[in-house]
Amino acid sequence: MGLTTDSGGGLSTSTQVYAYKKFLETAQPLLVTEQFTQLYQMPQNATRVANWRRSNALPLATTPVTEGVTPSSINFTTSKVEVTMQQYIGIVAVTDVVMDTNVDPILMEAMTQMGRQMPNTVESVRLGVYVGGTNKIQANGSVRSDINTTISRGILRQALRALRRQYAKPISRMVMPQVNYLTTPVAPAFICLSHTDAETDIRNMSGFEPMEKYAAAGPTYIGEIGKVDQVRFVLVDLMPTNTGLGSTTLNGMLSAGGSAVDVYNSLLIGEDALGSVALKGPYAASPYIVPNKPSASDPAGQVGYAVWKVMMAAAILNQAYMIRIEHGLTAAPA
Repeated sequence: MGLTTDSGGGLSTSTQVYAYKKFLETAQPLLVTEQFTQLYQMPQNATRVANWRRSNALPLATTPVTEGVTPSSINFTTSKVEVTMQQYIGIVAVTDVVMDTNVDPILMEAMTQMGRQMPNTVESVRLGVYVGGTNKIQANGSVRSDINTTISRGILRQALRALRRQYAKPISRMVMPQVNYLTTPVAPAFICLSHTDAETDIRNMSGFEPMEKYAAAGPTYIGEIGKVDQVRFVLVDLMPTNTGLGSTTLNGMLSAGGSAVDVYNSLLIGEDALGSVALKGPYAASPYIVPNKPSASDPAGQVGYAVWKVMMAAAILNQAYMIRIEHGLTAAPA
């Protein structure tokens, strides 16, 4: 993330840097999906189009060769996924009266709160893209309106089988939650990204092993609660849901309206399934403070601002390497 300082006076560079530090300290731990997506690092003065390239699988060479005869060659091909980056901006205005009549530094507090607003905005946009994948499976039935059961070990294994049939690989590296781009090895596993509301149902699932009881110590994901088989569960409270679109037979499932089951999404993800623009490095995001000072548009210097802006995009890189599990939630979990 890049720091933009006030060039017209009013706040010292050290104050701006402090505000920037507070923003990052708050923002980085909230970027859950960034840990296991393929990141595009935005270069300076470049196009707005983010592109990811992947190698296409080669067919098996199962035909025996004839001695002295060179076999036919095949072409090596790649596929490209392109997404146009969009800009998002958050602005908080604070008047001089508020700043003069409060003991606390209001603009600094605003920057801390915006350190939550920005990553939550980014995560909401990303998840909105990711849940739009075409590869899906229902916890029961064949369409969304049939759903009236929770996520289970059985449906999880069905989803895993579907991914492995497409040669999806478990994720073995994690992007660290810090300002600079850095990855670290993790035990290979598929990731199941679920809503925080689903935690009790997941913990009650047959074969669930809580994170604190893992046999081997090692890096864990932000939001991780445990695993079942080769699937690690990571929770995020911004996962989109489908209120009242499930079965009208509630079967003990949660229903906000009381007439049809609320359908929740859990994303089972393999390696290189998802892509996003990294909110790391100097060109990804810019938080800054504009102090209240006289200007042509504000002659009395009555209003100051805390601001962030970000260029971002998200994409599904390989539909076959992820699957959306649609399920209900127990209305009164034990």
